Order: sequence, then structure tokens, then C-alpha cells
Amino acid sequence: RDARRRLRLMTAFSAVALAITVGMGAMTVVTLKSRQIAREQRDETEALVAYMLGDLREQLEPVGRLDLLDGVSAKVLAYYAKAQSDRLDDSALAQRAKAQTLLGTIREQRGDLAGAQDAFAQAAATTHALVQRAPNDGDRVFDEAQNVYWLAYMDWRRGDVARAELGFKRYAELAQRLVAIDPHRADWRIEVAYARSNLGTLLFEEGRAEEALTAFRAAFGIFEAERLRTPNDKQRLTDAANARAWVADSLLVMANPRDAFIERKAAADLLEEGVAAFPKDQRLAAKSVATQLGLARLELDLGRLSDARGRLAVAMKRLRELAALDPTNSRWREYVLIGELDSVDLALWSGNASDARSRHAAASASLARSRVGAQDVAWRADLDGRLTRQAIALALSAGDANGAKRMAKSLIERLGASKGDPDTAVAQLDLLGYAQFTHGEPAAAIKTLSLRRDALPPASLDILARAHLAEGRREEAARIASYLKQQAYAHPGFVAFWRESPAGEGSQSGGLK
Repeated sequence: RDARRRLRLMTAFSAVALAITVGMGAMTVVTLKSRQIAREQRDETEALVAYMLGDLREQLEPVGRLDLLDGVSAKVLAYYAKAQSDRLDDSALAQRAKAQTLLGTIREQRGDLAGAQDAFAQAAATTHALVQRAPNDGDRVFDEAQNVYWLAYMDWRRGDVARAELGFKRYAELAQRLVAIDPHRADWRIEVAYARSNLGTLLFEEGRAEEALTAFRAAFGIFEAERLRTPNDKQRLTDAANARAWVADSLLVMANPRDAFIERKAAADLLEEGVAAFPKDQRLAAKSVATQLGLARLELDLGRLSDARGRLAVAMKRLRELAALDPTNSRWREYVLIGELDSVDLALWSGNASDARSRHAAASASLARSRVGAQDVAWRADLDGRLTRQAIALALSAGDANGAKRMAKSLIERLGASKGDPDTAVAQLDLLGYAQFTHGEPAAAIKTLSLRRDALPPASLDILARAHLAEGRREEAARIASYLKQQAYAHPGFVAFWRESPAGEGSQSGGLK
């Protein structure tokens, strides 16, 4: 069925592509036809281009045929390149800019950051000029906002955080201008929320959790208002749930698991509403179950092992059922793998090391199977790194301190060789601090974790406290541990360590998470 659908899409696309090519060819010989015919042909061609840049693109992206879009966008740009910019009217300039934006997104997805940057910059120059000529034309402002966003995102990908932040703030300003132009357009009101969320993501990954929390709460306020206006709109529901989940993540890295649980539970409830309203949407169902995994992890942090165990069991059953419906869906398989990793932690901290080792072996095998036939697979902190961290914890639970240190050293070396990725920066820093401490380098762990002192999840803050304790700073260690207790952090490893070492006694690495 999917193959037939893809064939129909390809056939339709080929027809449209041919029509566009014919239309463009016709426009090059307008001197042989009347102006009226030429105008009609141009309008028809531009309508086809608009379709290609809009509806057809949305149909082709899910089936991975960006190569076809790349080819046609190149033809569009080649056509417009034949005409000097001062000979093109504003409509043609806008279409050319959209084709350049599309080309930029394709290059970005292929990893050609320099090419993407060039395409977005050309598009942005055009859309900015169009806005200068008609500052109150909302469609032109919207087009400029998209290119400002993409340029900011490319700056972020290249590691220029300061420039990216300025770009995201400029994008937010343009979104606000859209609302000022027409406050009755819901899609423009939503654009403000997306701008807040994008800025929040950058701030979150940069360790500015409190600022990120403010941005995500602002985004959620808008998304939720729009959801209430259109309660049957699935996109509005998922937008609101996503924003609330980001609020939860921000609270968690501010070492506030209690409030993080409240926010994530609210996000989970929204998604459950969506699943009930749209029972045939399996992607929404998978997202809902993945949120349940996050809740189970928080329940473990809060010391609610029985609740976590029950929630995880139900979630894994549903995830495996979904994965069986489409074994080729890599996202769903990854959700199952994450659940398997969660089950390792739950078994280990429930005191069942034997079961934890068995589950760890199963999770390792699942990760290996997921990569069979893949080329240039990148090491991931949230998967490979988490497996290594669990292996270290299992070695420590078995009394194999030397084995744990060897693995910690290997993890330090791996993290040092990994390329910086803004999407995994927080996870990599947490892993590095943990590995340094386990390897017997508490001073190095303090230096690493202090880089994000105000944006550490509870487990990493616990490691920081233990590192201070190992360095003889008992008051600082006790202060951090006391703060975590006030935030209801009650992970079994944390509780056991500080119960045994209330005044700074105990081993440096015993009971590590």
C-alpha cells in the first residue's frame, strides 16, 4: 500500500515537473506570442511552482524524495537566473526566494551546511528587499521571517551561538509584526509561539535553563490558547503538549523533578486526549507512549519505584505493539530501545542486579540490530553513552571498581573525540562529569559540571556534590544534597549514598548512579 502511494506521488510529481519545464520553455519565447498569452503562461507556471513549493513538497518529504525537489528547485532557479533581478516583478522575486529557501532546506538535510547557508542568504536578501518595499504586507513579512529563522539555525549548527541568538530574536520580532498586521490570523499568532520555542531550545542547550523556561512557558501560553480556540485541531494539541514537555525538561535540568513531573504529566494527559480523539493516528500514539517513558524516569527520580515499574510495563507493551505494525519505523524502534534502557535502570536500582545485567545485554543487542547495514553511524551520548554509564554502574554494583574505572576512562576518551552537537551537549557534559568522577578525578568532574551549575539535572548535581565531598568540601556537598532533598529528589542511589555519608563519610564511588 505504501509502495503504491509512493508510485502515485512520483507519477504526479513527474507530471507536475514536466508541466513546469514546459511552462518555463514557453516563457522563454514570449516574443512570439501575445502579451496576454505570455501572461497566462507565466501565471500558470508560477502557480505550478507554488504548488511544488507547497503541497507537493509536503507529500514528497515523508517518502524521502528530496532529490526530486532538489532537481526541480534547481530548474526554477535556473529559469529565474536568465532574467535580471530588476526585470522580475515582485511576484517572481518572491517565487525565486521560495525556491532558494527550499533548496536551502534540502541542502541542510543532506549535511551541506555551506550550501544551505548560501541559499538561505540569497533568499533572505530578496525577501528583505520585498519587505522594505511593502512593510505591511504580511505574506512578505512571513517569508522574510522564515529565512531569518533558517539563517539563525545555520549559525547555531555552525556553533556561532551569539549570532544564532540574535537571529532567533529577530525572527520573534518579525512574528510579532505579523500579529500586529493581522491579529485575527491564527497561523501568525502561532508563529510567535514557534519563535519563543526555538529561542527556548537554543537557551536550553546552552545551559541557560531559567531563560529557556521563560521562553517555553510563553510559547505554551500561546499554543494552549490556540488549542482551546480549536479543540479539534490535532496540530494545536501536539504543539501545546510539546511546549509543556519542554517546560518539564527545563525544570528537570534546574534540579526540580517534582515540578517537572507535574508538567510532564500534564503533557502526557494532553497527548492521551489526542490519542482518544484520533485513534487511527499511530504516530501520535507512539509520541504519547514515549511521554509515558519520561514519566517513569521521573518517578524513579522521585523514589516511586512501584509506580515507575507499572508505568514502564504498560508503555513497553504498547510500544512493542506499535513497532510490530511497522518494523521499518526507526523512530518507533528507538522508543523501544529507550524503554529497554529505562528498564535496566529500574532493575538495577530496585536491587536486582542480575535482571539488570540481562536487560542491559538485551538493550545492547537491540542497538546493534538497529544499525545493521547502516553506514557512518554516529556515536550517541543518549544511547551508546547511556549504555556505557549503565555498564559502569553494574560493574560497581558487582564490586568491580577497576573494571568501572577502565570503562570510565574509555568513555572520557570517546567524549573527547566526539564532535560537538548542540542537540546532545547537555547529555555529553553529564556523561563526562560522571566518567571523570568514577575514574577518580573529582576535581575534573567539578570543573566540568560547574560549567552548567545552574542547568544540571538532579543526577548530575548529585555527582557534583559527591565530587565536592571527595575534595574535602563537606559543607558545599551537604548544601547541594540538602537542596536536592528539598526538591523531592529521592533516587535510590542518591538516598543510599547520603544516608551512609550524612557528614561526609563513605566511599568516593559507592552507589553511583
